Amino acid sequence: MIQLSPAARAEILRFNRHCTHPPHRVRLGVQAGGCAGLHYTLEFNATTSPEDPTTPPNVQYDKDGIQILVDPALSSYIGQLSLDYVEDLTGGTFRFENSKAAQVCNCGQSFAL
Repeated sequence: MIQLSPAARAEILRFNRHCTHPPHRVRLGVQAGGCAGLHYTLEFNATTSPEDPTTPPNVQYDKDGIQILVDPALSSYIGQLSLDYVEDLTGGTFRFENSKAAQVCNCGQSFAL
């Protein structure tokens, strides 16, 4: 299950404002990297299906008018994921909070299961 804060929803809509084909979509991914070993990625205005026809279809979450697409192989990394958007003096960033994470780095950008 994925939860979006009002700030995250507003920022996703802002990124996708020039989208010519509603509904607004974002693809959530996981890549190796960061202090703890893994980090989340977001792709805005994403296509609904993988380009490779042998790849299984995406898991799709509909949250407040936004479609969140996730590769089924990554579902074990999601857990009870909360997505927020915060701004400070250095700029804005999306923050991910995952109940399944065993470790999170101090910057909050990477995690380990």
